[in-house]
Amino acid sequence: MNTYRTMYFPPNSTFLSRSRGVVLAAAQEFPRWYSTKSLTTFVAQACIWTSSLPPLGTFKQRYLYSDKFVNGSKPELVIVDIKAYKMDDFYAFYVSQVASRTQSIVVALEHRFYGKSFPNSSPTTADLRKLLQTNQAIADLVTFREFIIKKYGLSGVKFVLMGCSFAGSLAAWARVKHPDLFLGAVASCPVINLKYDFPEFLNTYGDLFSNKRIGGSPECLAFIRRVSGIIKGKIATSAGRRQIESVFGLRAMYLEDQKTRLLW
Repeated sequence: MNTYRTMYFPPNSTFLSRSRGVVLAAAQEFPRWYSTKSLTTFVAQACIWTSSLPPLGTFKQRYLYSDKFVNGSKPELVIVDIKAYKMDDFYAFYVSQVASRTQSIVVALEHRFYGKSFPNSSPTTADLRKLLQTNQAIADLVTFREFIIKKYGLSGVKFVLMGCSFAGSLAAWARVKHPDLFLGAVASCPVINLKYDFPEFLNTYGDLFSNKRIGGSPECLAFIRRVSGIIKGKIATSAGRRQIESVFGLRAMYLEDQKTRLLW
């Protein structure tokens, strides 16, 4: 199956012309690997804020660093593998293929409120609305880049962002917002033009669930639709919501919030 990627590189980019075939290669799964260094934390200075407020403080985010692909001299590139899930699930995927052919350093940053990188220990819904925003995640990448340059002595080295799905969107947005800091971005399956009512996104998944070439089937899609219909019916009543909370291990009364129900 072909893997399509949206690429954000400046015209006539040396890296793009040298690595075009590598970046567009079909994704291959690689064994799980961790840096020779253990999972580490760094203090992200002034990274907790809202668009209308001054910085509120600092918090710690986990990251991974690996120079296993660098052969000898100082590398030309640092590949930032954006992680939109737990760092404990980190594995190289197609990033390793690009890094090995370009002899690049690979780093990965755990997204705020994912894994163990929490700005506060017990966030409320109000906290998440203030502190879990796309512009803040992009600012985290900028701060992380500065940290990596200083800690590992990488002044003058170019940074490229890579990510899949939401992480791919984040890579593209960060590149567009900070073209002076990031040489380019490889965005795999990104959702760029977000909108509240987005049936096209679900239609794409429907096509995948029914595609026999990748393990799907019409029966699989029919089953998912049937279960979704059951959940939709249950969530409309108080008794049904309690049943859903029990089945999925949610806290009591979690689904009484109307905005939360909309997500289901």
